[in-house]
Amino acid sequence: MQMTPGSAARALLAIALLGLLLGRVAPEGTRARPLDGLDGGAWATIANGDDILALAWSEGVLWAGTRAGGLVRWDPTEGSYVQILAPQQPLPSNTVRDLAVGDDGRVWVATSRGLGVVDDGGTADLADDVWHTYTRENTAGGLPSDDLRALAIDGNLVWVGGAQLQDSATGAWSEGGVGRLDTAGTPDFEDDLWAEPITYASTLIGAPDGSERLGLVSDNVNALALTSTGGLWVGTGPHWILAQAPDPDDPPYWQRVHGGISYLDTAGTPDMGDDTWHGTSCQDVQVTVTCNIQAIAIDAQDRGWAAIQGRGLLFFDATRERIPDDISRRFEMPDRPVGDTVEAIAVGPADDPDLANTVWVGRSRGGVTVLDHKGTPTIRRDDVWNFDRGDSFTTADGLPRERVQALTIGGGTAWVGTGPELGRAGGIGPIGLFDLTIGQPLLTDKAPPTNFISDIGFGDAGSRWDGHVWIATGSLNQPLFGAGVADLDTAGTLGLGDDSWRQFTMENTDADGKAPWTGLAGNNVHAVLPQGDRVWFGSLETIWNASKRVYENGGLSVFDGEAWTLRNIENTGGASAGLRDASVSALAAGCDGSVWVGTGNRSEGWGGGVDQLTPGASVHQRTQDQWRHFEFPTLASNNTTDIDVDCAAGEVWVSSAHHQTLPDSMGSPGGRLVGGGVARYDIAADRWTKSDTRQGLESFASGTIYAEAMSVMGNGDGRAWVGAYGSRAMSQADLVNQRPYWPAPINLGAGDSWTHRLLARGGMVRSIARDAEGRVWVGTSRGGAARDSATPDSWREDRELAGLHIYATPDPASEPVSLAPANSLVTANDVSVIAVAPGGEVWVGTEGWGIMRYDPKAAAATPTTVVRPPATPTPRPATATPTATLTGRASATATVERTPTRKAGTDVAGRIHLPFLAQRRQGS
Repeated sequence: MQMTPGSAARALLAIALLGLLLGRVAPEGTRARPLDGLDGGAWATIANGDDILALAWSEGVLWAGTRAGGLVRWDPTEGSYVQILAPQQPLPSNTVRDLAVGDDGRVWVATSRGLGVVDDGGTADLADDVWHTYTRENTAGGLPSDDLRALAIDGNLVWVGGAQLQDSATGAWSEGGVGRLDTAGTPDFEDDLWAEPITYASTLIGAPDGSERLGLVSDNVNALALTSTGGLWVGTGPHWILAQAPDPDDPPYWQRVHGGISYLDTAGTPDMGDDTWHGTSCQDVQVTVTCNIQAIAIDAQDRGWAAIQGRGLLFFDATRERIPDDISRRFEMPDRPVGDTVEAIAVGPADDPDLANTVWVGRSRGGVTVLDHKGTPTIRRDDVWNFDRGDSFTTADGLPRERVQALTIGGGTAWVGTGPELGRAGGIGPIGLFDLTIGQPLLTDKAPPTNFISDIGFGDAGSRWDGHVWIATGSLNQPLFGAGVADLDTAGTLGLGDDSWRQFTMENTDADGKAPWTGLAGNNVHAVLPQGDRVWFGSLETIWNASKRVYENGGLSVFDGEAWTLRNIENTGGASAGLRDASVSALAAGCDGSVWVGTGNRSEGWGGGVDQLTPGASVHQRTQDQWRHFEFPTLASNNTTDIDVDCAAGEVWVSSAHHQTLPDSMGSPGGRLVGGGVARYDIAADRWTKSDTRQGLESFASGTIYAEAMSVMGNGDGRAWVGAYGSRAMSQADLVNQRPYWPAPINLGAGDSWTHRLLARGGMVRSIARDAEGRVWVGTSRGGAARDSATPDSWREDRELAGLHIYATPDPASEPVSLAPANSLVTANDVSVIAVAPGGEVWVGTEGWGIMRYDPKAAAATPTTVVRPPATPTPRPATATPTATLTGRASATATVERTPTRKAGTDVAGRIHLPFLAQRRQGS
């Protein structure tokens, strides 16, 4: 089984839209209104915390920094945890890329939106936590960037490494580098002193002969590590500099260069006047330092170890500023899966003679590899890999995932933080150091199984699902990212403490866990519909059987709390009799007990229109089903994106994007790209009418593509709200060039009478809902563009204003209140679904950031943080001219993959046979 390779249909779609899936950022700005549209209320985040980016052990507590899952405080002895999430706690961001515990017990976190520090009072009780957040703004530029990647603590000094940020309106890059905070040894923020940030430019020295010597080789910092004397090693990735064009009449341009390792010799003092920088750029060496140094660790003997991407591990003397370009310094992994890179490093405990000379290596595709160099890293003949057991530690041994993004050793255990595979994280795998038993993973079980949320539904009052929230998981961008559905039993309260969660997947709802499937039709679930005592689920086709040339999953499933039944094309009588397409994209409850089933696939351009299913006395007896079909050209398209049934108004609204006809006159498997728009069904008259850009609906259109409608909600008066992407004024080239920051149109109207507003740079309007106060909530999405690969190596934060837009009046042309992470307490701006609960709470699902929930009745949380006025960074002494050492300069420009961010994995326990270490440690 495998995913279908690029089909002819997908190729045709890509060609017709001139490379829709490629493009650049458009230089167009946007502004958000002040937050004057929501009076009171409180926001909270519900997110999976098993995508592990950083780990730290302190006094019996394991701290875990996660991607989108906040900061997690684990008590491994009890197996319990406390998850700290913004905005209900004053964590700067829910993506924590690095963390460290100071001598005073305070926990420092480097996040995607600033530096945070918390004094937890030595307890797991969040009520006594005291937080403070540092940003570029409140440190007057002392923090090198709000996007932090690395952290190291040396007594009173806190070192941070930041990344460059791009202004998408101008294309300019800024910020990044290394920052230093002197806490004066007290928890009082008033006596903090920030030094001026250290950058590539501030440490670059020009020589009289025109050559340059590098200090900090890049402003994109990935890793920081300290020597025993306070020296600082910095691992970096390539960064962007403004370069002069060869022709002086041409404008400057941004060029991506350098990356490598830098060393700051502090002379053992906190005085920056005697600091000396030394840089080793990947452009100046051949075999050792690579352009993306993801991790650095230094052991008790000041032996340095660096992650050099696919080349493995680099050894260097951390007391010397130069790294010899000698291939003997490289340690290649004993097994080398294609595409494997080193992501994390930890050194063995210095007080354990059996492990003091071990280096633990976390890999992107190879699990955990352990090198015992016997204290002689320059002598290879006595090296022992993996304790002579042969293979590395992998999922076959009980590790949660093969992707390892974080490692730490403490409490007699090597803690392994794993990353996502197909969007699903695996948590923390504990390896006991005594006998190397891999225990059960630490998992945040009071959370959805993934942070990719596609739909949300609420149980009906008085039904068996009263108080339950059904959460569909999946991705618009990545077809294999779904983790099935989650049933959240809230116990009738909004408090998270009494929540209970169950996960249902294609595998665990099937008798033998393999195809042909009989329960949930697929794990990429895009629609959920609670209807009385039963719940319906729509899954997309995602698993392609290349030999049979068919998809093996997808369809419509129903669960009544006891049994599952699946409906697909084959078991409902074929495409002409039953379900006509197995990619179910939308569901809605009919007014007569029926179910409206929308089929389509937004990325492939296929679909079968809309099917109306009326089950018999038992939803599990498919022979009792009655089906009615609606398709193009009665509908605007066969590629259905949303359905809204309004029984009070007696109407059904269906939105759709373009679809591909099949076949064309040349016998090709894919024909023309046609249709798109919205269709209204008058139930009493049994009549359809449709609208697209030709009737005034605002959307992108080109040729026989008449609209790209992505969402719809009836207004109760014969009109509907319709969300789309692009505009009629855009050309196909504009669609490519502006991706993913297209204008997102929100329309209101019917027939040939429409009003609209373009939400600048919003991408697409993916969801529309009306809250208990009558306000219309509009969710914009950039189609998962920030999660544009199956692995997280290129995943990024989307910092543009977008996300939620709230209309107090039914007029899309008016200016809405716009909420985004940049200007409010919401934590994500790529919205996939908005759903309003019976109690009036607004639930917002996102493409990779979990769930945001707004409770209009709750009081806003009071952050337990200290806010201080902007500080003035301490300037570097005028006499402290940085010096740097570099050997020659290469003319080549480094071309490297983006810096990976880190994540999690599985739930099998295993025992490992250790003929070498285990027997010796047990005295045999």
